[in-house]
Amino acid sequence: MLIFDKTKKWFFVHIPKNGGTSFVDKYKGIDNSLRDKHNLSRKEIKCNETHNYPCYFYDKYPLLSGYTPVCLVRNPWSRCLSIYTYNLANCVHKNNFGQEWSISVHSRLIREGFKKAWSKGGFFQDEDNMDNGILHNPDRCWKENDPQSSWINENTKYFKLETELDEFYDFVGLPKDQHISNATKHYDYRLYYDTELKNEIAKLFKEDIERFGYTF
Repeated sequence: MLIFDKTKKWFFVHIPKNGGTSFVDKYKGIDNSLRDKHNLSRKEIKCNETHNYPCYFYDKYPLLSGYTPVCLVRNPWSRCLSIYTYNLANCVHKNNFGQEWSISVHSRLIREGFKKAWSKGGFFQDEDNMDNGILHNPDRCWKENDPQSSWINENTKYFKLETELDEFYDFVGLPKDQHISNATKHYDYRLYYDTELKNEIAKLFKEDIERFGYTF
């Protein structure tokens, strides 16, 4: 769903694997009185529209003209691990298990492992593979190797998932929810990196690191 605020004139941009599902689930779970109090609105959209850039929503939904895009951003090294583990888990989800695409993706990620999958020539840096995934997976309209900055224009207001979640919920007008939706299980992301992979992600997401001030 597309969530927006008619009073403050903002709409939520859901960057993949940045905690956005927790916010959307929070919104779906609150009662109508709280929604009305903060004048929050929602519009049902297609699943493959969920992860899209501000320009897409401006073009598709004229009612958002003049609204400010709002999003959460995340440490790229942590996000890359989450994308990898999410793909593994999603391939064997009951809704996907046994499908041709899920078998192909799961087997390749298992063969390559986390490091190779994010290295040059690996699953996430294979442009043909990324394009093919968008074409053949109806629930994805985004490339997993796209930097978070792709979802941000000059007017976007962003909050860091790790340190600015309180400020984010203050801005959208909802009480902070500690529940995390759609999470994958893993240890501290730093344990999964060696120097080579750490440097590779730093190059791949250089703009994100510089713009948002992240360090390993």
